[in-house]
Amino acid sequence: MTFSDKIVTAVLLVVSVAVLFFQGFFLKGENGERVIITTNGKVYASYNLKNEDRAVKIDTEFGSNTVIIKDGCVFVEEASCPDKLDVKMGKISKTNQKIVCLPNRLMIEIVGYDGKVDKVSH
Repeated sequence: MTFSDKIVTAVLLVVSVAVLFFQGFFLKGENGERVIITTNGKVYASYNLKNEDRAVKIDTEFGSNTVIIKDGCVFVEEASCPDKLDVKMGKISKTNQKIVCLPNRLMIEIVGYDGKVDKVSH
């Protein structure tokens, strides 16, 4: 690796870190409007995030999950998957946040009004 290669690599690294810092601290997502739950790539259900408090029990051939929608947030309370990463992710409420359970093929996504992307995505 030549000296100029090292400089280019260092510059790319610094720019990448700066972009991630900018996105993480300055481009906070807006509070979401809807929760879209998909299983195996197909929409299972869609709920209003702000006006509904409910527990959703999802049983599929891949496994089961209990999703809680409460106080403008959504989280997975129980899961049949072995690692429970979806339970450990905690509560989400901002647009474009997701909770994924790969073993159970479940994805929970927060979207803006009527499923449209938020202004940060554009």
